[in-house]
Amino acid sequence: MTKIAPDGLFDFWSPDTVAECLSYPDPNHTIYRQLWDLVQYYKERDSEYPDPEANNLSSFWDKLPDETKLILNAAAEKETEERENA
Repeated sequence: MTKIAPDGLFDFWSPDTVAECLSYPDPNHTIYRQLWDLVQYYKERDSEYPDPEANNLSSFWDKLPDETKLILNAAAEKETEERENA
């Protein structure tokens, strides 16, 4: 199977930021929970503002299922397009 690379946006956004700020289809909140579960791997868990270089979603990408990766990449692409057209 082809490896699904993270969108470049995820080099700068932490999993909790993606969970709270990116619009994606998630009727059962499964993706939301998957993203928040990644917080346990933060190097600076005690910090309210974790280091984005150490705790970006791309760093934890391999912990997500492929279906979630595809949904998040599509949402990131849409977010980027909307920002460029604003």
